[in-house]
Amino acid sequence: MQSFLEGSCSTQALGHWQKHLLSEGLWEYGTYARQVKKLDARHWKSVQESLSQGQIESKIWLFEVLKDVLPQGQYSLQVGGGWTGMTALMSFWLMPHLVKDCCSFDIDPECAEIANSLNEPYSWNGMLDVKTMDLHAAAFAPHQPHIIINTVCEHLTNFKGWFEAIPSGQFVVLQNNDFYEGRDHVNCVADLHAFEQQAPLSTILFSGELELFGYKRFMQIGVK
Repeated sequence: MQSFLEGSCSTQALGHWQKHLLSEGLWEYGTYARQVKKLDARHWKSVQESLSQGQIESKIWLFEVLKDVLPQGQYSLQVGGGWTGMTALMSFWLMPHLVKDCCSFDIDPECAEIANSLNEPYSWNGMLDVKTMDLHAAAFAPHQPHIIINTVCEHLTNFKGWFEAIPSGQFVVLQNNDFYEGRDHVNCVADLHAFEQQAPLSTILFSGELELFGYKRFMQIGVK
């Protein structure tokens, strides 16, 4: 795993990683390693970036908090800026009894190829629908889907327009950060208060920050 994240990986090394995970009984992770191995190597860099410690910690934080504040039930998720599909995948892993299905979309057409491959078991059984779509162009029907997840608020050039298009009463999960130096980070916020002002919710179930390596990630969960 470490060699893959450091960019020195080979198909053989991924195979060893897969076998180790399966031998430890970690079937879901072993399946993921198998799917990474099947990917065209030109996509490995995107996968490496999506598996960075900051990315993974942020998503673990998201779902650990979300499953604590959600009433019991089955929810449909819409993940905007879904990238390699890791957010969708972690929802299946960390909230298996709460997720009915998920739609993950990204403006980059290559992301659909990667996300469908890495999440193949969930694509096959109909739990995951991957699309190529601009997050700004997403159309929202009132209260559908059950939960809108946007962990890429810092990337939106017209965040105000996107947020205002969400119907009142919609359940949302939003993340932003103060990492102004990040690639294509055009909508960072200085602190949690600024994020709350940028995306005001009528009901806040959670608002907090996570200290990462050299920057902070901010999250709001609640009803618009």
